[in-house]
Amino acid sequence: MTHETRESWLNAVAQGMAPLFEALDAPLPDRARVAIGFTSRGAKGKAIGECWDNRLSADGHFEIFIRPDLAHAPDAMPAQIAAILAHESWSMPPWASRQGMGRRLNGSRWGLAL
Repeated sequence: MTHETRESWLNAVAQGMAPLFEALDAPLPDRARVAIGFTSRGAKGKAIGECWDNRLSADGHFEIFIRPDLAHAPDAMPAQIAAILAHESWSMPPWASRQGMGRRLNGSRWGLAL
């Protein structure tokens, strides 16, 4: 299946990962949005992905950003971008700590081999 935008591909990957997190007893929130965009430190920052708390979003979504320049990196493959999405954005997201899920999610990384 082809996607018209990088964001539609990322969102499809996120939807595909959701059952994996559920199987590890660490379900992802319903109101999460994945986008291509620079993290809080901008283009000069070193973070390759970031999850913003839903309290910072006008419509209550968790905002997950993946750096746009990764698409031009010579060694970045789709599987690596998907791993970044899982690891950087969902290994210890803000929603987990508020629900007391930090330890459980941290252990879930091993279940996902991240």
